[in-house]
Amino acid sequence: MSEPRHPRIFLSHSHFEKETAGTIKKELDKLGCKCFVAHEDIVPTKVFEDEILKNLRECDALLALLTEILRNLIGRTKRQELRLLLTSLS
Repeated sequence: MSEPRHPRIFLSHSHFEKETAGTIKKELDKLGCKCFVAHEDIVPTKVFEDEILKNLRECDALLALLTEILRNLIGRTKRQELRLLLTSLS
């Protein structure tokens, strides 16, 4: 009998929420989930956008930290990431 596959979760967050995202990742890891957090999991030699899209396609679930900080940033710095996210989910 094979071991059950652990769910893969893509954790989306503002760079201002790195600490919170890291804490959530650690807790989900303890529960057996495999979490992808860009600032922790993308190797500097990789192309950021390619790695984001690859991991979005491979995830079982998307967990977005929709905080007040992110809401204030959407009109500015998050547009590109949000377009990538929506494109990959469609």
